[in-house]
Amino acid sequence: MENKEPYHKKYYKENKEKILERQKEKWANMPKRTKNEVLKSFREARAKETDEQRAKRLESAKTRYENNREQRLAYQKEYAMKQKKEMEELRKKIKKLEKSKA
Repeated sequence: MENKEPYHKKYYKENKEKILERQKEKWANMPKRTKNEVLKSFREARAKETDEQRAKRLESAKTRYENNREQRLAYQKEYAMKQKKEMEELRKKIKKLEKSKA
């Protein structure tokens, strides 16, 4: 018997970007009152959790953080390079304007 991956896990892997985009749009279009209710429910759930549940939640968050380290570093490097490039372009424009003004 084959060990098939559940449908929902396969679907999430295949459509990750589309799902994230829909979630962002949903949150952005949500009324402020509803957002506050959702955040309040999260806070209440965390207040009610046991020490074991809290330890498990924090451990899984730590694992996710460590697993995404390479992606974070790549993004930071790309962002820094983009910022550096933009600053160089602005400096060149400023020098060009100063020369044309003088």
